[in-house]
Amino acid sequence: MKVPILHLHDGAHQFDETVISSDLDMAPDSVFRHPIQIKAVLNRYEKNIQCSVAVQTKVTHQCDRCLDEFEEPLDLQFEFLIYMGDGEVLSEEEDVLQISNDVQEVDLSERIREQLLLTIPMKILCREDCEGLCAGCGVALAEEACSCEKEVIDPRWAKLKELKEKVKDQ
Repeated sequence: MKVPILHLHDGAHQFDETVISSDLDMAPDSVFRHPIQIKAVLNRYEKNIQCSVAVQTKVTHQCDRCLDEFEEPLDLQFEFLIYMGDGEVLSEEEDVLQISNDVQEVDLSERIREQLLLTIPMKILCREDCEGLCAGCGVALAEEACSCEKEVIDPRWAKLKELKEKVKDQ
């Protein structure tokens, strides 16, 4: 998403755009399969432009436990500062983009892509209590009971179990 800033007057300016994941250089079959709605508000004052970006879309995930696909809405908001000039940036802002005075437009795509990718959790679960798949037979435990033998004995303790059963039988 490119926004023109060369002739931007002081005050707030709103830019709305709907893009797809490939517009942000992300794989089209990735987590972001639905259109991505972007609303950027640029508030210019002197050599600074405060950018507030809101992103809305639906994300498609695959559960790490049961492998089912599911969708959930994503509402993302972030801010950063654009400083126009070559001097040192004096700001308490954490995220500052410094550009020269003659830049005509700013491409927000890289920052939007970065923020979208940061929203993908490391462990993806369809539900907090998802039971997943049986490691033995592969049955979805939420749908049906598994027929695998539940008791797994450490081979180091097998002889002790045999001895225990022999004593019990006497």
